Amino acid sequence: MGQFPTNDGIIGQAMPLTAAMIASIDVRPAWLFENQSGTLGTNLNSSVIYCGVMPADATISVILSGVTAVGGGPPVAGQAITFEGLQSGSILPVAVDYVTAVAGNGVAVGDFIVCK
Repeated sequence: MGQFPTNDGIIGQAMPLTAAMIASIDVRPAWLFENQSGTLGTNLNSSVIYCGVMPADATISVILSGVTAVGGGPPVAGQAITFEGLQSGSILPVAVDYVTAVAGNGVAVGDFIVCK
């Protein structure tokens, strides 16, 4: 352990967002270190999203941590909220469980990095 251990204010894990992560809502963890089943899901488990190079019209639709469907169970895509005006090099300051869509002129899924 180093002199400066990680804490809630420091990113200690990162992975690129992939198309498979936004294809559907699968409650199994998307993080390999949290998922011991051998099959990754799409649950980002309270991650934050780093925005790489973003055009002016970039958007990302996410389901925030703790959201459940009416009556319980996993959330549905209709419960997503969309963030607009994303700035290049910024971190979306919300805890995210699922990404449901990315859009914008020339925006690619790989322009986003999922961080914990």
